[in-house]
Amino acid sequence: MNAPQFSVVIPLYNKAAEISRALYSVLRQTVQDFEVLVINDGSTDASPRVAATVSDSRIRIIDQTNSGECAARNRGIAEARSEVIAFLDADDEWLPSFLAIMARLTGSFPEAGAYAADYLSTSDAGVVYRLPKRGVPRHPWEGVLPDYFRTRNVLSSSSIVVRKDVFSNAGLFRVGVSLGGDLDMWLRIAARYPIAYSTHPGAVIHVNAPKPASKQIELNSQSFLDRSMAEIESAADIPLCIKRRARDYVAARDLTRILLILSLEPDFDAAQALSRWRQSHGVTAKWLLCRLATFLPDRLFRMLIAFRSFGWRAFVGPSTQINNRA
Repeated sequence: MNAPQFSVVIPLYNKAAEISRALYSVLRQTVQDFEVLVINDGSTDASPRVAATVSDSRIRIIDQTNSGECAARNRGIAEARSEVIAFLDADDEWLPSFLAIMARLTGSFPEAGAYAADYLSTSDAGVVYRLPKRGVPRHPWEGVLPDYFRTRNVLSSSSIVVRKDVFSNAGLFRVGVSLGGDLDMWLRIAARYPIAYSTHPGAVIHVNAPKPASKQIELNSQSFLDRSMAEIESAADIPLCIKRRARDYVAARDLTRILLILSLEPDFDAAQALSRWRQSHGVTAKWLLCRLATFLPDRLFRMLIAFRSFGWRAFVGPSTQINNRA
């Protein structure tokens, strides 16, 4: 049996109300040469049964004990027969042209390690919007991103495909990272490969109602990107200029993370965290703004942290509520 053009990996955990929508969006693609791997990550609801009602010989449902989204994606990579792996979250959907866009990108830019398309977002109320993108030429455009580390809101785990051999070099998704495992993966890929991109929308991201604060961000003193950044720093095959840009990218995200933790945990020692950041990266204008922000009254602080220049929308999504610090 010939390998399909694409292997579609869908991690599934308790998405009974959404999984059929995701599957039918794959079946409606204008490119039909694919297999679908639904990785049931120990769902406790009717998700596997609902997925099984979508009848198509190209769909396989693979069960595993609950191990997290990253482990489910890794299982899909291991089971994939194609050399090009597309990812789709179970509560999102593709527009009919998504795989056609990916076929065009993979054919035009074989040097790239990952390929992505723009995406639309929709709220629970059904409002469809498009997050502003940074670091991408104006629409319409397709090509290799000039510098992934200067982009914002560009990559989504439901609008990207990756060559299977890339994971042998960049590593698999980091098991145990409950939030941001996709950002961690894109960081490691971008440090080693170009990323091709299309400004044509290919997916719809469904932004769910806000979750409890503990589910929105890792309340740890260290950034979840630190381990991957240390590996990038020690890699002999990554140019120094790439390491520098990756370091600046991680540093900027870590500043955002410190402010987010402070907004969620009033007892968090932001001054100490910012002091450690300064020791590693020096004093920058953004660091000064963050330090000043910690002295602001609560209302002004929340307005500032929500301001887009601090990356709030890019980090946790546009519908997330910010808890009062008091």
